Amino acid sequence: MTRPVLVTRAAPGARATAAKLERAGFDAVLAPVADIVFEDDPPDLAGIAALAFTSPNGVRAFARLSERRDPPVFAVGDATAEAAREAGFASVRSAQGDGADLARLIAKARPGRVLHVRGRDLAFDLAGALAEAGIAADETIAYRAEPVDALPPGAIEALRSGCDVLIHSRKGAERLLDLADGDALAPCGFAAISEAAAEPLRAAGLARIIVAARPDEAALIDALGRLRP
Repeated sequence: MTRPVLVTRAAPGARATAAKLERAGFDAVLAPVADIVFEDDPPDLAGIAALAFTSPNGVRAFARLSERRDPPVFAVGDATAEAAREAGFASVRSAQGDGADLARLIAKARPGRVLHVRGRDLAFDLAGALAEAGIAADETIAYRAEPVDALPPGAIEALRSGCDVLIHSRKGAERLLDLADGDALAPCGFAAISEAAAEPLRAAGLARIIVAARPDEAALIDALGRLRP
């Protein structure tokens, strides 16, 4: 029997990740630890020369709230850049990395005032990093991740039978630890997208953890493969 893989990221991203895993030959089990809730207040774009997105959810949230597609976009990684292009943005640049890489890309381009469209939970202070680099930056909270009350039955069954787990963020790791008993997680292997995402797992005493070589999903799935003999 194929060892299942829990996909803990929130929908709709969880479904896209599960599809990638299935194409790669893995048995994916949806186990979102949060639901994405979009805000309703449109962003103030007065004086904004460019947009910065640090997740596909930020792109989706903006696209719901504004018809503007003319500002150039700076994206943290290729998945976010792809989401921006699919939303209709023509000028899109990817930092192909993390928040610090995105800040460096924007600082080098110096596009004018930047609006960071982000979620309520802040993993990296992009506006602060840009301000330190002399770039005017604002931010708007366009969505939030609301924790779920429990894992779905399929995820609980996978934990009982033995599984591996994808961790897309530090907050996701923390929420999983809140939802699942430590004894149930102990036999699992974990593929984490970054060292920051792996830290709560290590602090909980979990041992089988591999960190992706790059903070993107392709590298995360590659790390998952390295968990297995």
